[in-house]
Amino acid sequence: MSRESTIFLIPFGIILISALIAHFFGIDFGVSATYFDTGWYNAIREVGYSNPQACAFFPGFPFLWSALSLSATGIAFFNLMIWLLGLFMLKRFNVVHWKSIAFAMLAPAMVFFMVPYSESLFFISTIVVVLGLQREDVRLTMIGVFLCALIRPTSAVLIPALFIGRWLADRKIFQALARTLFDGLAGLLAVGVVFFIQRLETGNWLAFFEAQKTWGNELAAPGLTLQTWGGDVITQLDGAAMFVGLMCIFVLIQVGFKKYTLNAMQLFGLAALGGTMLLVFFTRNGFVFSLNRFIFATAFFPLALDAFRHVPIQKKHWKWLILTWLVFSLYLSSYLHFKSFIVSSSTGALILFTLFSIRSKQKWAQIIGMLSLAAIAIWMIVDFYLKGNWIA
Repeated sequence: MSRESTIFLIPFGIILISALIAHFFGIDFGVSATYFDTGWYNAIREVGYSNPQACAFFPGFPFLWSALSLSATGIAFFNLMIWLLGLFMLKRFNVVHWKSIAFAMLAPAMVFFMVPYSESLFFISTIVVVLGLQREDVRLTMIGVFLCALIRPTSAVLIPALFIGRWLADRKIFQALARTLFDGLAGLLAVGVVFFIQRLETGNWLAFFEAQKTWGNELAAPGLTLQTWGGDVITQLDGAAMFVGLMCIFVLIQVGFKKYTLNAMQLFGLAALGGTMLLVFFTRNGFVFSLNRFIFATAFFPLALDAFRHVPIQKKHWKWLILTWLVFSLYLSSYLHFKSFIVSSSTGALILFTLFSIRSKQKWAQIIGMLSLAAIAIWMIVDFYLKGNWIA
């Protein structure tokens, strides 16, 4: 096994350490079929869309779960395996550098790939899109888009992201439009299938949109401050995701003005993360709960990290990055309490040190960066099982 391949053992080490900690505290480390979104997926698996609110969730993952006839723990392990398979495909087909894979693997939101959620299935379906983009194979991107659109509503960002990736990579706008048109048709077909399934079970073609309204998701101007369901830590984590989305948009603008160049896959990752951030930001009235999972627990994230590895950052730029985070943290209400300021400062330090580590050629920086992220990932997993807190 090569040195680079050993990174795929990291999640097992994190799970083992988390399990030992849970055992020390006498906590059952099994996966519940009722925790948070798992309960909704499990309900769709068992009784379909009998509850109209469940129409906010697409059927791809719960239908696969039903077909596999696995327990909650079984489907969680299945999700872990297909997530690792997707990461392996990124390395095997030379889509991104192994460092980008390693740091993406250690993102705090990695816990979402180890529970009965749709993240892993969406992840590997997105890899199909990425491989099609790499090979300039529209048939492959169409298949990937179709699968993604059966799994998650946020797959809507794939179409503009594919167009931006193709266009900024080759500067051939009409060719990019023509290829992306076919991807859009594949996505529309999949959404039609989803709406048809929901229509059969609810009698309503627009059940998805009505369910989204009951969850508070509709087009609206953002609030004056960033808000989530949790306290300082979750607010800062979702805020970090928003900050990363803004960084992606900034880099895309720089590429648009030909300040530097990136390949189509890197551009696709940046556009998808930036688009996801904007989609959540403008449909939840300033409430950006779960944004961290939509940013960090996706295949777009390692692509974006690979892009950040190639973006030129001079020493004088780091002070501006620090200042930008401090100003941005005011939007996260970091000024309300000293504790909020400390959590905000720690989050900003983690973002910038991760950016430094993934670009550094110094082994000590890479090791410290990875260990820091691993410690946070373990804390999140244990916190979920020990206290039953919301996964984030």
